[in-house]
Order: sequence, then C-alpha cells, then structure tokens
Amino acid sequence: MEAVALLPETAGVGDDIVLPPEIDIDDALGDGDDTTMPLRNDITSYGADYVVDVLIRRLEKGDIQIPDFQRGYVWSHKTASRFIESLLLGLPVPGIFLSREGETLKHLVIDGQQRPRTLELFYDGVFSPTNRAFSLVGVQPRFAVMGLCLIPLPPLSSQRQR
Repeated sequence: MEAVALLPETAGVGDDIVLPPEIDIDDALGDGDDTTMPLRNDITSYGADYVVDVLIRRLEKGDIQIPDFQRGYVWSHKTASRFIESLLLGLPVPGIFLSREGETLKHLVIDGQQRPRTLELFYDGVFSPTNRAFSLVGVQPRFAVMGLCLIPLPPLSSQRQR
C-alpha cells in the first residue's frame, strides 16, 4: 500500500505525493545490536518558597534571569494588580519553573515569568507597559481606596547613618 500525503509548500492544490514505503531503522543500521542505551538526564526537581523581597533581590543581582526566548510582558494593569493583591492576602499563587545553568549557576525562568516581572514592576513603582505609577487597580476596596503603591525606601544601611 502506498502512503499518500499532501504537502502544500511543494505541491499544487489537489496534487498527491507518493511517499516511499516505511523504512525499518534496525534494517537500515544493519549492526544487529539490539542493546538499548540507558536514558540519562540531569534533572533535579525541588520546591522552594522565596520571600518576595529575596526573589526581587535575586532578580536585581541577576541570579535569576528571564531569558530572551520568553515572550514579552502581556499582563494588563488589572491582572498584575490582582496578582499583587493575592500575595497581600496570603493566597496561594502558581509557582515559577527555574532551570539552573551548569556553568554560571544562574537560574533561568522557564515558565511563569509574568509573576516575577510583575513583582519587579511593582517594586519599581511604575507599570512600564503604560508608564504610569503602579497603584493597585481592580482590587478589593481596602487596597484600592488606599491607592496602594510601593514607594522604594533607601537601604537600611543608609537609614542608620543619619
């Protein structure tokens, strides 16, 4: 029986392309060795709960990085505000998935990068997609009435020197 496929890149509309019969990989290799190589990987998984300011510091220092292959920031101001509200209320939030680079030991954000980016924006005090102050919008009245906005404070060491 012939296998028939339509490949739009190379075929005209309605043209059939006849593919060769299936090739047996074992026959093609012809080495007669049925030994299976063991599957090896270096994946280690563990859970870690970071305090928000520690996570922010690690992002600022570059210990945790959001790689270029990640999509851009897409959350609306309201969605970002609701995420911050969830943290203020102590609600559980989804985690982020990090991968540690072998040479540098830095962590790359593989999944969940909208959350750390939102924390960075909130700590910076500017919702950069709109270039406006990052005050909470669309949240419970007790947070919205306050117009809650994080105002960065100088480091503790400079406060003590005064």
